[in-house]
Amino acid sequence: MIRILLLVGFIFFSIPSLAKIEYAKDLYRYTIDQDISAPQSCKIAKAKAKLKALEQGIGQKISNDELEICDSVDGKTNCRQSQFSLFEFNGIVKLMGPPEENWYQKEEGGVKTFVCEVKIKANVTKIETIKDPNFDFSVWLELGAKPAKSFRANEIMKITIDVNKEMYLTIFQIWPYVDSNDFQVRKIFPKKGENYEDKYKDNLIKPAKKRSLEYIVDFPEKIKEEIIDEYLYFVASEKDIKWLNQYNTIEDLKSLFYNSKYKMKYTYKGYIIVNQ
Repeated sequence: MIRILLLVGFIFFSIPSLAKIEYAKDLYRYTIDQDISAPQSCKIAKAKAKLKALEQGIGQKISNDELEICDSVDGKTNCRQSQFSLFEFNGIVKLMGPPEENWYQKEEGGVKTFVCEVKIKANVTKIETIKDPNFDFSVWLELGAKPAKSFRANEIMKITIDVNKEMYLTIFQIWPYVDSNDFQVRKIFPKKGENYEDKYKDNLIKPAKKRSLEYIVDFPEKIKEEIIDEYLYFVASEKDIKWLNQYNTIEDLKSLFYNSKYKMKYTYKGYIIVNQ
């Protein structure tokens, strides 16, 4: 989680595309010494099958950068498998009926292995990006004066944005470790109220100069892991859209801007938080 100290950046555009029906299957394999249950393994296998359906539906391969977040911590490269793939931002996958799950045990090299295979049928809709060089932006995260993808609790994350045209910006924070009933998506910019500085209230960004804002990085309570991943999702538009302060899932948010009548653009950034 991050708290306001200063904030910034964003952009992207979407246009409608036709949905395609895709069939996909995938599996998740684990051993008895791993702390995972059968339902959890099937949940992971279903997520992998949905990614495969999305890959098939939009005709685009998933890169390693979209499956993991890597950065240097104390001189050592630290890579973490993303709790969900950044590739998911490229489309909307809606299951057509319940998935077909098959959980079983098998011996592999003398080791008892557990496997969950999942088959799905899904409606896949690609979110098209409008290539408009006259409405564009860049955004990056920094720790001190250096680009960063990993932060420790209580460090300051600086977000810097550079736009080439006047636009309205909204920034969402995504918590993949939170149950969808507790809202995985929270709006962190703009913020209204007398407790916030003007720069947090005004989301009309102008191209006169780069905008930099800062946030205090928090490690969430009641999380057993020592390292987690979070995401910032930046949405820019020519009109000031009144987004809600929170959404249950990223799918809810994607559906809204996909069906919007306004011209929009988006980008996203993933980062690691270390509980030290």
